[in-house]
Amino acid sequence: METLTGFKWMGNLDHTLLEKGEEVLFAFEEAIGVMFGTTVLDKDGVSGAAVTGEMAAYLYSNGETFSSLLEDIHLFKIWSSCLKQFLFYMSLKRNDRSL
Repeated sequence: METLTGFKWMGNLDHTLLEKGEEVLFAFEEAIGVMFGTTVLDKDGVSGAAVTGEMAAYLYSNGETFSSLLEDIHLFKIWSSCLKQFLFYMSLKRNDRSL
């Protein structure tokens, strides 16, 4: 969902969603603010650090690191971009018999 920039607005929207029985997992703004969960409906560096530590432990237990995860994401984006270009080319080829 989108809202105005600022955790005042995001926290209010999260509160409204919680009252409707929805679950809020994550909120962020471009100005480096993140909110994990609904314990604190504002940006919270302590919960951010805890989630980062949990992620690091999970990656380590699976023989990975943050660097390897970012590399996998980068490779996926490259593969995805190539696939999109190929599909675009094939759609042009189907629509123009002269190709």
